[in-house]
Amino acid sequence: MANEPQRPQSAVSAATGLVGLVGVLVAYLWIMDRDLNAAQAPLALIAGAALPMLLWTVLVERSHQASGLSREPVRSIDEAKTSTRTKLIGLWSTWALILFVYFLARYDERAEMEVFYYYIKTFGPLLVALSIPYVYFVDRRMAEHRDGLWHWGQFMCGRWDTVRWSMLKDYWLGWTVKGFFLAFLMAGLPSMVKLMIEMPIEGRLTDPIALTNFLVRFAYLIDVTIAVVGYTMTLQLLNTHIRSTNPHLTAWIAALSCYAPFLLMGEGGPLDYRAHHQSWEVWLAGNDVMLWVWGLSITALTALYAWATVIFGLRFSNLTHRGIITNGPYRYFRHPAYFAKNLSWWLVYMPFLSTAGTSDAIRACLLLGLVNFIYVARALTEERHLKTDPDYVAYLNWIRENGLLERLFSRPTRQRAGDTVRQS
Repeated sequence: MANEPQRPQSAVSAATGLVGLVGVLVAYLWIMDRDLNAAQAPLALIAGAALPMLLWTVLVERSHQASGLSREPVRSIDEAKTSTRTKLIGLWSTWALILFVYFLARYDERAEMEVFYYYIKTFGPLLVALSIPYVYFVDRRMAEHRDGLWHWGQFMCGRWDTVRWSMLKDYWLGWTVKGFFLAFLMAGLPSMVKLMIEMPIEGRLTDPIALTNFLVRFAYLIDVTIAVVGYTMTLQLLNTHIRSTNPHLTAWIAALSCYAPFLLMGEGGPLDYRAHHQSWEVWLAGNDVMLWVWGLSITALTALYAWATVIFGLRFSNLTHRGIITNGPYRYFRHPAYFAKNLSWWLVYMPFLSTAGTSDAIRACLLLGLVNFIYVARALTEERHLKTDPDYVAYLNWIRENGLLERLFSRPTRQRAGDTVRQS
């Protein structure tokens, strides 16, 4: 119908994520034939994902043209020098404070953080050097150069009467997201790469359990690699910067409860639903047909989860708005990653079966249901934040009529005008 809502254009094309995915696959095949150490192999995967997406973004998509930066400088050299000094003070002090927090958290003493610290020591001086021309170039071309970085620089210079505290708050929320999740992902990536190198696919194609385990782990490796690229590529010049960070406390509580050290559903945690339970391959042992059906279902859900990350290209990030994604799996689900991950847990751990009896199975199902509820809370609080963007409101109005789950569980009639989602 002519008056039905239309799906808004996605901020990232499907091709951007696709070239990143191809880059990861090529890099994985490349490192399999080489004797790389624990730092080199993950770096090869990250570069394999990042470089194709960067080239595609700049040369083909030309996303930098929509960055809001002027093609020609809008301020004099002297004005830009003054502003650049302020911003560099802000940027370098930000990095220093994040490193100080890592120090307080004893990240430097943790074995899983060794590779991440190696990257910091190796590439840190280069980043400091490159930040000088980058900040100067961007600042001269910003229509309004007094962004969050400038206000933090003013704060560090003691010029507090010029600081807009609301912008300072959003600035630090964004860096908190980046600092926390980048460290979290880099803590796990080296071990994931090592496992996949030692776990070749040869001999697994005829074994449903072995094949499923390989494909699931590989999907998570792709997910984490693309996510690392996303957290590092928050650049105004590429139009991949953070527009806003979720300001709602409930969103932060829901999100952080899913990650260490705040993890609620981890082993021994209050929502650990895996006690006295076996995974799918144990319960279905001996039934080859069910093993194949169950394994392929788990693989498909995990692939959907990874696809939901890949489609973001250079812009993946929790708790932030970096452009509205409406293509890929978001054409069919409002929250494809949460849907796929939560459903896969029911298939992998089968909490409705327990070695300790019916009562324990009921308890496990209730605990996993609470975990699912946390992800529902994450979805709702994310929507609350993103509904400040008209593009997301338009997407919600479209997905309510065209989403796969909405079509399955909602009335098939066209949306009434009174049901249309409005901008918050």
